[in-house]
Amino acid sequence: TSFRSYRRVCAQVIDPEPEIEHKLFYKIEKKWREEKLLNNKKIFNNLDFSFSYFIKTPYAVSDTFNITVYELPIIEDLQIRYKYPAYTGLKMEIKKNAGGNIKAIIGTEVSMNITANNPIEQADVFLSNGDYKEMNRLGRSSFICDLTILEDKTYYFKLEDILGNRSRKITRTITAIADRSPEIKIISPGKDTLLTQNMLLPLSIFATDDYGLQEMKLHYFINHDDETIAPILNTISSNTITHEFILDLNKSIMIPGD
Repeated sequence: TSFRSYRRVCAQVIDPEPEIEHKLFYKIEKKWREEKLLNNKKIFNNLDFSFSYFIKTPYAVSDTFNITVYELPIIEDLQIRYKYPAYTGLKMEIKKNAGGNIKAIIGTEVSMNITANNPIEQADVFLSNGDYKEMNRLGRSSFICDLTILEDKTYYFKLEDILGNRSRKITRTITAIADRSPEIKIISPGKDTLLTQNMLLPLSIFATDDYGLQEMKLHYFINHDDETIAPILNTISSNTITHEFILDLNKSIMIPGD
């Protein structure tokens, strides 16, 4: 038999033999206790522990039965896996014993794996924008759910165990971090300058990005001509870089004043 914690439970002998003493034996923490049944019943008030029991008379002994007491369903363990967008270059990350507040760059795929204290009949995730997701079962008490981080919102888990007991509503947050645009500066010359007769312009360039740079190109135009694009670096494997580059304009048809 299973009961939710703190309920009043009555153990009663059905159709007892008249004038025969019935005794209740019940086991708490490996120790058996004995009580005489008054009016052939025993009432447990505010029951908050599980136990085994049997009934005994001078002539017979019943089978041994179990009473399992369940608390309200709660999450005992929560693991969150972060799969960041590929362009960030960040490796997949797993946070164990997580509190549930999620903070990640927009586009991150999040997988939440929960384990509850009771056997769970159904588990859902409710989001503040009105959406909800039914979690996929992994075991009697474990479930998993995937989300993609797109915007700030809140959420909570709703658990219902095999007795119909439901978890308390505990709100958690999702913070979506925007990917800032990369910044770049031409440190040198860093101002209007004159091109020498060798038609070579040395440039010193500084660039940075919060999640990593991939490539660098120089865009320039002469007078009212169309824009020209010159590749500088095809691959970059860092968040910050200072690079020296020489812009060769020898093939451009230019005269003084252009």
